[in-house]
Amino acid sequence: MMGIGTGPLKARTWGVIAIVISAAASNMVFADDGATAAPTGTDVPTVVLPDEAMPEVSPASDAVSLSNIEVTGSRIPRAGFITPAPVTVMSAQDIRGSGAVTLGDLLNELPQLGGTFSLGNSTRFIGTAGLNLLDLRRMGTDRTLVLINGRRHVSGSPGSAAVDVNTIPVDLIERVEIMTGGASAVYGSDAVTGAVNFILKKDFDGVSMSAQKGEAGDSDFSTELYMMTAGKSFDDGRGNAVFSIEHSRQNRLNATERSSTRTPVRLVMNPENTGPGDGVADEIYVQNAGLYYINTAGVLPGPFVGLPGGFYTFDPDGTFRPVNTGTDYGDFECGPAADGTPCDFLDLRPYEDLQPKFERTSLNTLFRYDLDDDTTMVFEGKYATTDATFFSQPSFDFFPGILINRDNAFLPEDMAAYMDDPDGDPTTDDSVDQVEIFRFNSDAGLRGEDTQRQTYRLALGLEGGFLTDWRYDVSAVYGRTTANIIALNNRINDRFFAATDAVIGPDNAPACRVTVDPNATLPDGSPQPSYLDAANCTPISIFGENAIDPNALGYFNVNSNTNHTITQQVLSGSVSNPYLLDMPAGPLGFAGGLEYRKEMSQSNPDPLSALGITFLNAIQPEQGEYRVKEIFAEFRVPLLAQMPGVQQLDLGVAARYADYDSIGAATAWNTNLDYQVIDDLRLRASLSEAIRAPNISELFGALSQNFFTVTDPCSDSELANGKDPAVREANCVALGKPDDYESALDAASIDGFSGGNPDLQEETAKTWTFGAVVTPTRFPTLMFSIDLWNIEIEDSISAVEAQDILDRCVDDPGGVDNQFCTLITRNPSDGSPVQFELTNILQVVQNVARLEASGIDFEAVYGLAVPRIGGNLNIRLTSTYLDNLTFYPFQSDLGDGDEEAGEIGDPQWLANLNLNYVNGPWNASWETRFIDQQLLVENHVAAANPESRSPLSAGSVLYHDLQVRYAFNGGLEVFGGIDNVLDKDLPVNVLGNGGDSSIYDNIGRFFYLGVGYEFD
Repeated sequence: MMGIGTGPLKARTWGVIAIVISAAASNMVFADDGATAAPTGTDVPTVVLPDEAMPEVSPASDAVSLSNIEVTGSRIPRAGFITPAPVTVMSAQDIRGSGAVTLGDLLNELPQLGGTFSLGNSTRFIGTAGLNLLDLRRMGTDRTLVLINGRRHVSGSPGSAAVDVNTIPVDLIERVEIMTGGASAVYGSDAVTGAVNFILKKDFDGVSMSAQKGEAGDSDFSTELYMMTAGKSFDDGRGNAVFSIEHSRQNRLNATERSSTRTPVRLVMNPENTGPGDGVADEIYVQNAGLYYINTAGVLPGPFVGLPGGFYTFDPDGTFRPVNTGTDYGDFECGPAADGTPCDFLDLRPYEDLQPKFERTSLNTLFRYDLDDDTTMVFEGKYATTDATFFSQPSFDFFPGILINRDNAFLPEDMAAYMDDPDGDPTTDDSVDQVEIFRFNSDAGLRGEDTQRQTYRLALGLEGGFLTDWRYDVSAVYGRTTANIIALNNRINDRFFAATDAVIGPDNAPACRVTVDPNATLPDGSPQPSYLDAANCTPISIFGENAIDPNALGYFNVNSNTNHTITQQVLSGSVSNPYLLDMPAGPLGFAGGLEYRKEMSQSNPDPLSALGITFLNAIQPEQGEYRVKEIFAEFRVPLLAQMPGVQQLDLGVAARYADYDSIGAATAWNTNLDYQVIDDLRLRASLSEAIRAPNISELFGALSQNFFTVTDPCSDSELANGKDPAVREANCVALGKPDDYESALDAASIDGFSGGNPDLQEETAKTWTFGAVVTPTRFPTLMFSIDLWNIEIEDSISAVEAQDILDRCVDDPGGVDNQFCTLITRNPSDGSPVQFELTNILQVVQNVARLEASGIDFEAVYGLAVPRIGGNLNIRLTSTYLDNLTFYPFQSDLGDGDEEAGEIGDPQWLANLNLNYVNGPWNASWETRFIDQQLLVENHVAAANPESRSPLSAGSVLYHDLQVRYAFNGGLEVFGGIDNVLDKDLPVNVLGNGGDSSIYDNIGRFFYLGVGYEFD
């Protein structure tokens, strides 16, 4: 099996398959640091070494010679990588051989992780652009604990514990160990769904350099990655120092740059639908369709109701005319007319970024020195900076719109005539003095963010041994993240409205009314605020496309700065002894220790934004901190050994007690069994109770302005989607729903407020796993494993979703006198054009929810020598079946669950197939990633109304990636690859930049080339 696993591999999830298979086949013993046979797959112990390869285990034996290492999920050193819970491992070869520029996006391709916060979808929320946060089992990024060499890492997101993995040095990673299932007893809070542990290289001698550049096949999107690492051992090997620098970048990718995403698509009412049960979809996707009254501007008589004329808009030159509805789909929707003439609709694709512009620079140093034979000092130092920039929609004014007076200096003559005589009958006096314009202000500057983050981390520790088999580890960690978030082209609202209220000034030229008349009010009648700066007001026209003078933007647009600071301090100490006591079935193992941690987060928003006078959310200052003291212990108890039907049976128990100054005491525990039945079969099981204490934002978050994208359940088209449509309709009527009501704001942003809750307590998770590992001795290069897993989180810390608030309000059989309806504000039902529309939703964090998830993980590996042509082929298949992923907004009502398994972002089946062929200097790999079909609507909507839309789901997808590498003598290597070889397109109306839709590739076929060089 010569040459197996010797070169960098393309297999994105496991690049050391061949090494492990080779280890099992050739009786190779794991090296002291575990590097010779680095872990792979679900759990390396799934490849069981032959008995003759393992030395005799006894307390008197030399611990180091037994290859004792610490693996994620336990603090007791073990021989090899045997653990009672599944541990997936990605090696350094996997990462460097993947062609990926961002580590988080690579990890998110694992079936256990979801792309909840990938780089491409990080722009969904204010201040999060550029973050890459890991989310095990898709149950929340705050429930996945990220470690560096088993130690905590400072958060990258203010108010939370989520770590930005973009700051982790790629070139220094030895391996990444991913443990799924509760690990709070071993590591503390936040390890509810598991832990991801980045193990850095212990020693490095020589210099390694690499450069890589890639470009997309159908756009100008490109990436670059440069890395250099230099290390040197000194003092006869007692010390080692390593320095690493890496820089990566990608440019911004807009939806209009790709042919498959530039054409707008909208879900519209199906004109062929005749009602329920007719076999015809209620709604269909149509290209170049949309809301027809939102073009560059739409005009509606403001306070005057019932006047003839309907909706009007402007041509690019400012000509006033009725809106062209094209094909009328009803409810303000339109598409191309029969003659192909497009309707007047808003095309949002130019304002949709598929990927942000992103740059990352990371400087890292590692230092190790043996102070004596039993004591080693270790140091880790890091400075990382990231810069993410993106642009999105400009400011807009819908409900309410922009008030324009009859004496406006820029008012077109035909519009002035309309205001003087709306019904065209000069014998009636129906003139209006003011109209309301609904406008998408694309000529007022695109809004966006430029987010600059800096992360510092210092870790200093002492590791060593004492007595015979005792080991100790004490460390201090300090981390600090600062972020400066610049909101680009943030509109000062009153200045903008003052600029639109233009009149003819004394010099017979347009001027702002507030400049001409110091006592003038704003168009809505409010007095001039102190920050208006009326003397410098520059009048603007809003009639037509590109009507606003670019020279006027500086008056009402500002770049708003928000600053965040996050700090973390950790002091910890632990001891361990894998041979504490000799027992009949083997040695009793022990680990225990203490930890002190302080977390602090402070956010200082731009003062103007905090006042709520800009277009940006009125976010308030936030500051909080907490301290926690913890004590933990872990035992591994050998129960039986060398008996009929039992080669080895071990029991593991662990417990942790934590004292928080925020919530008080909290405990977590874990118990597990590791049962080697025969050489060919091992069984493993674990049961644990994990906890997560509320983070700073959840505890101390100020009540700040928010915007919610919701669908009004009282719209006529949504009544049938209620649990009981009759109850929903009766409750909506009780709230004042008018006849034939269809919200004009569906899928639009609704104002609201969100905030924390200082009375929160910890959430608790019960998790269990049960699995089997088969390693047939007749086929030493074959391994198969299957693991069942289940996670149930009670008292889940959650802000009730805005949509849930709306639905619970009107789906309550007891009527509308409930706690949820009190959180909702609507316009009065007075016959106005915006009657009964939603205006505000209040959302606070509570311990009310429950989350459940369960599934099955599969894995199989096989290695074989290729006849005739030579070389070795390594095959790995990994897959996850998601049986259940249910979010209960209220754990007191388990009949009200939102089942998400099978919906977009949470397919029931995910699988990766990796083929790697190695022959001398050549290394070729092919990866196929399978994504099961996914509903484009929620499960309950599909069940209640399978005719709700067409298509109802996106079909299954196969992505294929290819890479080839060639290693020259002397340390030079060249490589090239193609991701998404077959250029698989996105599903209909999916851009791949959402929290769920990011599971799909939105870049398309991507080519890259690179070169690496290593020397001593």
